[in-house]
Amino acid sequence: MLKEKFHKVHFKYSYVWIVIVLRLLAAFYIYFNPLRGFIWTMLIDWWDCYFFKHRARMSWQEYHELDKYLDWVSYLVMLVTSVRYGSFVILFALLLFRLIGQALFLKKKKTIYFLLFPNMFEMAFLWFVILKGLFNVSGSDWIWLIILFVVKELQEIYLHYLWPRYLKTKGYPKWLQRLGYEDHYIWKKDA
Repeated sequence: MLKEKFHKVHFKYSYVWIVIVLRLLAAFYIYFNPLRGFIWTMLIDWWDCYFFKHRARMSWQEYHELDKYLDWVSYLVMLVTSVRYGSFVILFALLLFRLIGQALFLKKKKTIYFLLFPNMFEMAFLWFVILKGLFNVSGSDWIWLIILFVVKELQEIYLHYLWPRYLKTKGYPKWLQRLGYEDHYIWKKDA
């Protein structure tokens, strides 16, 4: 199913499969160690763009679709993990909110849905399970959630609008080019 949605050429590269497996392993590790699993999931999620877009040459649309499918696995593991910390109900509601946005994105192919339905689920997981559950950080849930939600919305704006616009007009900064990002690569039409 997944392979049929993308050009077969993308999946001929072993590194595409390695990154997919690493994302899945990191996601499942959340259940056993929420902090480390969450950190590894975030790092590999950030890192996968290099391999999927710049090495395998996926379009933004193909990249976002594959990324969202992999995100769903980590979301489900986070949700199951949240049961142990008594935060299932609020995380379930925020997961539904996020999944509506992702479903709309997959159907309409418009990145505006990432702004209208930002990933508040991960921020709530960070607060309720990691900070509050593992480290016993105290404070008002609402105040901390509002702060985390504002930070997440700013990140979504940066990731889906400001950064792509910058790259399309100015190309990759020199430091990213030294890491292997190809400045001359012309992106396929953005979603």
